[in-house]
Amino acid sequence: MNQLKITCLALLVFTLSAFTTTAYAIDIDDTAPNWGLQDGTDKTVNYYQDTQGKISVLIYWATWCPYCATLMPYLQEVADQYQGDQVTFYAMNIIEDSDPAQFLKDKGYTFELMLNADVTMDGYGVRGTPSVFVVDRDHKVIYRRIPDTPDEDVKAAVRDAIISALK
Repeated sequence: MNQLKITCLALLVFTLSAFTTTAYAIDIDDTAPNWGLQDGTDKTVNYYQDTQGKISVLIYWATWCPYCATLMPYLQEVADQYQGDQVTFYAMNIIEDSDPAQFLKDKGYTFELMLNADVTMDGYGVRGTPSVFVVDRDHKVIYRRIPDTPDEDVKAAVRDAIISALK
């Protein structure tokens, strides 16, 4: 009987944690939460202020993440096409134990590095890496990567969301 109580309690905790996990998630058409973080040069970036009238792509990643390593070259291709005055790509570094600035430099990525982005994870509903969001000029989420989406599909969806937001 004791084992049954423990099993039931564990199941209850697991079920409640699943609801808690999804309660913080943002989705398409939701307003992206504001944040202030240090970039790779120790400059403070205020998200809403710095992206006023711009489109942004938020890439939650870590140097140790093999899935990030395969996705980021695809996102860099899109960044090469659209990064500039109207679109900013943010590399939201989380759960890190290495040197993300050196990693980006070594790989030739041009994303704007945001350090210690762990504090923004709950607001965006980020539970793992890589997580990708495209946010329009009004700070509305227009794309959110669904886990296990193939890299080519993410690249196409990010590009399509940017093209749509630029119209």
